[in-house]
Amino acid sequence: MPRISGEVPGLFSGPVWACVALIAFGGVASAIRVFRDFDAASRSKKYETYQKLKVIKNCIAVCSKLGHDPSRFRSVSELLHLAQENKVLNEDSYLEKTYELDAWGHPFRWLVYEGETGWCIRICSDGANGIPEDGLGDDISIVVPKP
Repeated sequence: MPRISGEVPGLFSGPVWACVALIAFGGVASAIRVFRDFDAASRSKKYETYQKLKVIKNCIAVCSKLGHDPSRFRSVSELLHLAQENKVLNEDSYLEKTYELDAWGHPFRWLVYEGETGWCIRICSDGANGIPEDGLGDDISIVVPKP
């Protein structure tokens, strides 16, 4: 068989080339899989944090309906204590402090804003990086207006 100019015999032909291609593709596939798993874990933690925020929001609504003023609390812990006392939150969740920390282990921040129409509460997670960015970056927050 005639050789093409510049071709190195046997280097990129047959099974050798196939092995090089599989190794190269396998490396890329592994890198993609690791990235995809990391991204899925990140999405899972965001989802878990959103779920916790929804429970906290529900506690605010129920405590308000029971006649309590959530704007007087200074932290999520104080709200959860009242919620547990009123059987809004089960005792195990309260004792384990399930809803006091986001999925990354950072405490939720509790911010109360007073305005002409009443109070508004903002509960914030500082996200994966743990840095408060005033709702920007990877922060996750919910806002609960006075009902």
